[in-house]
Amino acid sequence: MSAEAGRSAEVEFEALIGPLVEPALRLAFSILGNRPDAEDATQDAITQAWRKLPQLRDQAQARPWFLSIVANRCRNVRRTRWFSTLRFPEILRPLPQSDAANERITSSRASDVCRSETARSCSCTSTSTCLSRR
Repeated sequence: MSAEAGRSAEVEFEALIGPLVEPALRLAFSILGNRPDAEDATQDAITQAWRKLPQLRDQAQARPWFLSIVANRCRNVRRTRWFSTLRFPEILRPLPQSDAANERITSSRASDVCRSETARSCSCTSTSTCLSRR
């Protein structure tokens, strides 16, 4: 392939895939839930689409063809060992030790809370342990 033909193919590929990059990023983000991983998967999909461009029979079908490459790449990323490690959001992380002690509920504190809620009718189901129902 001559240099001019190579440039022509690059320009054609850019015109074909360029408008699909943003939808591809959105698709990848919806599958992976992480922007850096979505960007990496989309970049890999663009590279793979470049290599597989001769397999595209109808350029009118470029959008579903390319987005299926992106989706498959995202599925491969999710299968990897790194992605499958458990990632806890901030809200699920354990409290620091000092805060955990403050959040500990003792039976005396629970009964105090239960007594204070009596005015609004205690929601305890156990009459034997709830001091407000004795």
